[in-house]
Amino acid sequence: MKIFMAGCEGLIPYQASSFAGIKNILFSYYHLGSKMSDAKTLFSLMNKRDQEVICDSGLFTMMFGAGKGKTYSYSELLEYTKNYIKTAKQFGVNRLTIVEMDTHKILPINQLWEFRKHFEDSGIPTLYVWHLEETIDGLFKLAEKYNYIALSVPEIRILCKDKKTRYQDVVNDLLYKIQKNVGKVPKIHLLGNTVMETMETNTAYSCDSSSWTYCVRHARCHFYMDGRIQQKYLGRKSDQKYLDLFKEETKLLIEKNDELKEFLVGKTDKQRDYFLQLVFSATSFQKYQLKLNTKKPYEVPHEKKLQHSRIADRSDQAQSLES
Repeated sequence: MKIFMAGCEGLIPYQASSFAGIKNILFSYYHLGSKMSDAKTLFSLMNKRDQEVICDSGLFTMMFGAGKGKTYSYSELLEYTKNYIKTAKQFGVNRLTIVEMDTHKILPINQLWEFRKHFEDSGIPTLYVWHLEETIDGLFKLAEKYNYIALSVPEIRILCKDKKTRYQDVVNDLLYKIQKNVGKVPKIHLLGNTVMETMETNTAYSCDSSSWTYCVRHARCHFYMDGRIQQKYLGRKSDQKYLDLFKEETKLLIEKNDELKEFLVGKTDKQRDYFLQLVFSATSFQKYQLKLNTKKPYEVPHEKKLQHSRIADRSDQAQSLES
């Protein structure tokens, strides 16, 4: 599964991911708004490094994150959408895909089609996101029309009605339904997936994760150990061995990369430590990605034997999920 490193709307996390050799990144249009002064440099570097880039609309953040508690009208979201598309056209990013405004949770479902029309007319490669409100028939229409679509991980959580159900089982079941009813199966992106067990399957083509940026705020780092990603705290005496390993490996990274060495010049100790924690975590994910590429390469869905486990039939929120 291809992992897109989310949270790259700022130069600091973006540069950290690049020094780690990350080729697939995701940034949020919503968060980019406060960092527009860095945008020109950011996009130039993306093209220089030939990276595959996804730009998320930021609607989820507006609803459940920084914009939580606000009420958004149709006209406000439409204006936001038009500005989003207009700005995306000006990015100049060569390998860019943008995520639609998946307004399923805050506007009537019939208005979703109006928003999608704007994205279809934009000419920009767009990732359309399935939610339960569209019902299974809506998923079939997306699969029939597009070759690359997204499943919202919060929706998958709803379908996982008990802890024994795995994300990959739900995804596999939905793919089975698509294959049975549509014939062709599109590539799937899991939007907001941080579950390693799911990453280690080839059920979906890609996913994104921002967890690599969160841990460093609490003096933690992601370590690639025994083929897995593990979070380790760098501030306890009992974990001194991880701090020593962190210092040893970041020292080697700096010695091998003149650009990284130059980037750190003039930084305070606090800035330097924070940035190196980001680089270290991103490097761990890059090692993990290389392992996934070798162990579980993506397979074209229609060439796999998809089995129906009836997992996705158990949702109380979409009656037409029945077979």
